[in-house]
Amino acid sequence: MKYNIEIDSTIGWPYSSRYVKSLLSQFRDKPCTVRVNSLGGSVPDALDIRQQFIDHGDVTVYIFGMTASAATVIAMGAKKVCMSRQALMLIHPSSTFVFEWAQMNKEDIARYIEDLQRDKDTLEKVDDVLCDLYAKRTGKSASDIAVVLNEEKWLTAEQCLQLGLIDEIIEEGSAPAVNGKVRNFIHEYRPEYL
Repeated sequence: MKYNIEIDSTIGWPYSSRYVKSLLSQFRDKPCTVRVNSLGGSVPDALDIRQQFIDHGDVTVYIFGMTASAATVIAMGAKKVCMSRQALMLIHPSSTFVFEWAQMNKEDIARYIEDLQRDKDTLEKVDDVLCDLYAKRTGKSASDIAVVLNEEKWLTAEQCLQLGLIDEIIEEGSAPAVNGKVRNFIHEYRPEYL
């Protein structure tokens, strides 16, 4: 199997939405195959890459290994999603980095609680968006998808097929013969991880 694009690392860096756009532009008006084996990364980048796949219109994603989180989001934009029988997929609620090591008085604590509440509200909105896009792919309700999301369990190819997250199970993968400049590193860092 000859893959046009291989995504085998973090979404956001090195696979930013801008970088994937440059790779995808090489296949304008042509079918594009994308091999994915990634544990995820940046939700903003993933949402944009998903939309790029939708806009392209003829993207087939092949899922291998352990593909999770933001990497599953990009797959939802493909016209067709195939998954190796030996692969696993994980969808889960969004998260954000929380760093605090300080001595606080009661006012500081109150402000910190307000900040955390804002973060919580944002994460709830992100989760709603995620449930909606998985639901759109599967034909299930967002509330049904929310149950699966909150279980945070690795799903087999059979389970993904039954849920409607993928279209086909493939029995064997192959070593990718990559076209383009996929192996080049991108020189930007975008730390917007959710």
